[in-house]
Amino acid sequence: MLTQDYADDLYEKYAAWLKQNGASKHEIMVGAQGKLPEIKTGEVDMAGSDWPQLDPNRLYIGGYLENRIIGATDALIAPEEMRTLHIGLDLFKPAGAAVFAPLKGKIHSFKNNNGPRDYGPCIILQHDFPEITFYTLYGHLSVKDLNGLEIGQIIAAGQEFAHLGVETENGGWPAHLHFQIILDMLGKEGDFHGLCRPIEIESWKKLCPNPMEFLGIESFWE
Repeated sequence: MLTQDYADDLYEKYAAWLKQNGASKHEIMVGAQGKLPEIKTGEVDMAGSDWPQLDPNRLYIGGYLENRIIGATDALIAPEEMRTLHIGLDLFKPAGAAVFAPLKGKIHSFKNNNGPRDYGPCIILQHDFPEITFYTLYGHLSVKDLNGLEIGQIIAAGQEFAHLGVETENGGWPAHLHFQIILDMLGKEGDFHGLCRPIEIESWKKLCPNPMEFLGIESFWE
C-alpha cells in the first residue's frame, strides 16, 4: 500500500539525486529541451473529434497533474474516487517520431496494453544508481518497438529505442508519448497508473514526480 511517509522518503532520495546530477543531457524527442508550446489537454477529449490539428513540425507538451475529462468514465463512482489527475507528461509529434533514452537504463518490462484508451505498446526502463533506483515509462509507442526486446537489455543514454505509434495501435489516441517517472513500480510490469485520484495526489505526485526538470523542459505553469 502506498503511504505518504513512504512516498515522501522516495521523493527525498530522488530530489537529492536530481539536484546532484541535473537535467538529462539527452533530448527524449527532437526539440524537447527549452520552453515548448503547451496544449491544454484537460480541456478537450484527446480521443474525440474536437482534438485540434497540430503543426507537425513542432513538438507540443502538456499534462502533468492536469485534470483529465476522460477520467470520469463511470457515473457510479464518486468524483473524488475517479482517477482523473494525469501523473505523466505528454509530448505530441506525428506517428513515427523517434523517442530517445534520456538516461542510461535497462529494460525493466514491456507490454502491448492494447485495450481502448490504454497505453498500447509500453516500455519501462530501470535506472540504477548507488543512491536510488527509479523507472521511466514510455507509452503509446509503435508495436514494432517491442520486437526483439529482452528484460535486462541495456539502453544507452541518447539511444533511439522507440517511436510514436499510430492511433490504431496506441490505444486510439492522437500520436504522442506518455512519459512518466516512477520511483517504485509497486509490483507492476509493462504498465502503471497514468492517472490518480485527486484525494491521493499528495502521495502520487511524490511517487511520480514532475518530469520537466529531469527532461530539461522549462515550466510554463510556474
